[in-house]
Amino acid sequence: KLPEFDRVYMGNVMHYIFIEFGGWGWVEHVANMMESTGRMVIEAPTGMECSDMADCIPADLQSEFHEDKLALAMSPHFKRIQKVKSVAYTPDRYVMLYEKL
Repeated sequence: KLPEFDRVYMGNVMHYIFIEFGGWGWVEHVANMMESTGRMVIEAPTGMECSDMADCIPADLQSEFHEDKLALAMSPHFKRIQKVKSVAYTPDRYVMLYEKL
């Protein structure tokens, strides 16, 4: 059995996990590792509008790297509590707080 976590922080890695999983499949994987009362904080871009993403996300996955598709993948597992602009060095990044459903 995998260990369970009540808190997950993902800083500037969501797009790399997205690439590794070939899409938003990582969301369910992380959700399955979390306790039912867990929270997740993500600092990351949420779509291709972030200037760094064109060089990072493979062309065949770029249409999937979109905030609406992130929301769809998160909705069975998490409720977004808050989203604010990140103070990161790169524009179009956000800090998002999710609560496990």
